[in-house]
Amino acid sequence: MPVHLGGAPSKMDAIMEVAGEHDLLVIEDCAQTVGTKYKGKRTGTIGDVGAFSLQLHKVITTGDGGVVATNDDKLYERAVRYQDHGNFRGKTRGDDDEAFIGQVYRMNELTGAVALEQLKKLDKIIELMKRPYYRIVKGIKDIDGLIMREIEDESGVAASGVVFFLEDAEIATKINRALRAEGIPSGRRYQGKPVYAYPQTMTCLAYRRQAPMGSQTDQLGSR
Repeated sequence: MPVHLGGAPSKMDAIMEVAGEHDLLVIEDCAQTVGTKYKGKRTGTIGDVGAFSLQLHKVITTGDGGVVATNDDKLYERAVRYQDHGNFRGKTRGDDDEAFIGQVYRMNELTGAVALEQLKKLDKIIELMKRPYYRIVKGIKDIDGLIMREIEDESGVAASGVVFFLEDAEIATKINRALRAEGIPSGRRYQGKPVYAYPQTMTCLAYRRQAPMGSQTDQLGSR
């Protein structure tokens, strides 16, 4: 499950090679890379499934919601069913159809209509964002102590943000504050912590460890 972050694609050639060697499905997390390309191909169309977010902080938005894309009929059917309680949608169930419990992630027609209109503007939005993006990258890439994020395909970025690394957390905090003081939106990615170290994640893991073996919680957490 490669995660394309901050408008930039992952190294999909290497990922797809490993997946092919081990007969693995590839689910691309494209929440932050709607419209991004990798060597001419849109992210989300390279693996078996692409998952996109359309909430208000993303490249295009419907306010909330998202999109799943696949060219596999079975995966498509499972995705559609999962967002609607796992229902069979009125079709006659066959012997090879697996029953499962889904969630309620149905997108209403108005939200879908907004998504379609946003999609029409996607390329224009990205081109507009690229103008300041390339100017900023050109202006800061040679600053001592600043390491630009490695990007596999610079021409394919969605340009939703400029990401760079610094020598330590203290310097990162100072620069972050200085940029904000100048009115420049800035922040440390995920507040400078890996996602698994977030208190809510650790609490969830601790709860699962305490659940009795064979309990419903244990079974759900292990899937």
